[in-house]
Amino acid sequence: MDDMNRRTVLATAGVVGGVGLSGCLGLVDGLTTFEASVADVDESALSETGYDETGVDEIVNERTFEAAGESETVEVTSYLAEHAKQIDMGPIGEQETATFSVLSSPKVEAVGRSFNPIEEMNTEEIVELIEDNYDDIGELNRESDHEITLVDQTVDESIFSAPASIDGQPFDLALHVTTAAERGDDFVLAIGAYPQEVESQEKPNIRTLIEAVTPADDREDSDEAEDEDDTTNGEAEDGDDGLLGEDDADDENDAGDDNDTDEQSDDEGLLGL
Repeated sequence: MDDMNRRTVLATAGVVGGVGLSGCLGLVDGLTTFEASVADVDESALSETGYDETGVDEIVNERTFEAAGESETVEVTSYLAEHAKQIDMGPIGEQETATFSVLSSPKVEAVGRSFNPIEEMNTEEIVELIEDNYDDIGELNRESDHEITLVDQTVDESIFSAPASIDGQPFDLALHVTTAAERGDDFVLAIGAYPQEVESQEKPNIRTLIEAVTPADDREDSDEAEDEDDTTNGEAEDGDDGLLGEDDADDENDAGDDNDTDEQSDDEGLLGL
């Protein structure tokens, strides 16, 4: 059970830079702390589907885990990466009523066991994570269940319908909720939502985004590739100065002048009086 829940909205770039490592981070006020990494979505998939990143929520809980008659309270930091798309809502114009979010939560080691904090969340608790995007979300009705790929793993995807409203305008909302997949030292799940009237377009878009959540290894490879590019570019710039810079040109001119002088001296030695 959560003893404390603190939620903060952070700028995406700042969060990604600050939480590159996940897992156990140490002690805070005597509590062992565990922190996830922000889950990324492939940029090409965002561009293809028309969704934009809108920010990242930091969610901090104190959680008590129990096993074999023992209990331990730890601090767990999860992240909700959010994306949105504007949909024409008729009388109230375009609104960001199509949303896609990815929740990442760290694996927790407590009382000698490993725990998945997401596993204890029911569907209603998961949907509450995105309620702030709407005025209201009513009772959920399960419509269908499917399998889908999330970070290279097969997970269950459940689709729900619910009455909702935004700016006083009521509409029927479709929601996609997946079960959790392992992503490095984290667990991740995806949540998609959109007005049912645009289901033919947005249902495949949400499924594209779910399958475009990047595995932890891909992110590490991307970071390493960027570092290599920066190093290569830096070396190339230094090399250009050496090959084309003024210093080398001056050296070549000096060498040429020395040769001319030597030749002149030789001529004088051979032909001079």
